[in-house]
Amino acid sequence: MIVALLTLNQRCGSLGDQRRAMAAEGYAPEREYVGPEEIEECIIRGTRDGDVLVLSDARALDGKDRDSRTKKRKREIWLHDLAERGVKVAIPGLEPRFYDEPEAFAIFHAEARKPTGRPSAKQKRMPGRPPIYKALDEAGEAQFRTWWSMVNKLTVPDIAGLLAPLLGKKPSRSQVYALAEKLGLPDRGKRPDMQKKEDQS
Repeated sequence: MIVALLTLNQRCGSLGDQRRAMAAEGYAPEREYVGPEEIEECIIRGTRDGDVLVLSDARALDGKDRDSRTKKRKREIWLHDLAERGVKVAIPGLEPRFYDEPEAFAIFHAEARKPTGRPSAKQKRMPGRPPIYKALDEAGEAQFRTWWSMVNKLTVPDIAGLLAPLLGKKPSRSQVYALAEKLGLPDRGKRPDMQKKEDQS
């Protein structure tokens, strides 16, 4: 028998979205459970040897716990219990299998950490999006390389200010360093004047 466990986690989509995703993978559950309140009912009384428990998302076993370590521990308890009872677990994109060993647990935890591409409830309450930066064209990259090489004249904040018109928004220090790394530029090291002061001290 195919049994389904859906999650109320908004990042995993609506219940309708989850049901359609299951159907797209060829699952037609005969029994369905929804949300953290029904996890125990689903696993203990809703499945038996030979069944396949289809999770709409690996997060469906998370329950109400917020602590990541507690979530992992409880997932492993449920997965081990299912394997002992002869129930295979299916999650989107993976074949049904028993999750009863450390390697299998690691695979499951990795699936539970995958981004869904949907905003969380907190993000919906606090709308906004990170700034979008323009990509540098060849001329912009050449200019950046020149600025980066001017160790004794331009600081990283100076370069960030110069990049602002090219990127559409002033980047942070870390973003400037990330851009330099992406272009394969060498570490700037210490400014010569600062190195000279250290040598004299």
